[in-house]
Amino acid sequence: MRDDVISKIASLLREILPAGATEIVLEGEADEGWSSATFAVVWPDGAETTLGPDEHPGQADEISALLIRLWEADEASDPWHDVTVTVRRDGEPEVDFSAGEPLSETDEIIESLAVVLREVLPDDAVKIVLDGELDEDWSSHDLTMYREDGTSYHIDWDDAPESLDDIADYLIDLFEATTEDGDDPWYGITMTVRRDDTFEINFSYEPLEKTQD
Repeated sequence: MRDDVISKIASLLREILPAGATEIVLEGEADEGWSSATFAVVWPDGAETTLGPDEHPGQADEISALLIRLWEADEASDPWHDVTVTVRRDGEPEVDFSAGEPLSETDEIIESLAVVLREVLPDDAVKIVLDGELDEDWSSHDLTMYREDGTSYHIDWDDAPESLDDIADYLIDLFEATTEDGDDPWYGITMTVRRDDTFEINFSYEPLEKTQD
């Protein structure tokens, strides 16, 4: 199964290899239920450029799904976390696996949160953005979906999947994990998860302004 999946990944990479470029390099990560990938294009003069997943969303989505399948196939016998796939116009792909560094508790919580958000991303949206606030005795959060044309809408909490009930707990766990690691306490969080399974997270360290009763 590993060879079949690698062959499919290589075929998709060749589809997005720009004309005139010599090779494309996929740097990927995978674990249970999630994956991420970046793409670097190498030109004849040795220059490298980055190929954004939004430029080829169909292939990027397929590659992300295949990375998860590849990880699942190898987990029991030959586990890995990082993979590099180099594809040229001709010849077999070059593939390197590595175990990577063990995930910290903070990283595990962030990735679990990303999985929850990716699973509820509607078909008509390309990304979902979590905006949250947290303090000692309360938290709040909202989710915004963004379509490809840039329009957006908020999630209907009355019809939201039950898995979203876990978000508040994840935020509290994340706050506790980061402060236990010695990081400064944060009060706001913005997390963006895209259809290609990539995500980014930013924290706000400004204390919240509480309204006076």
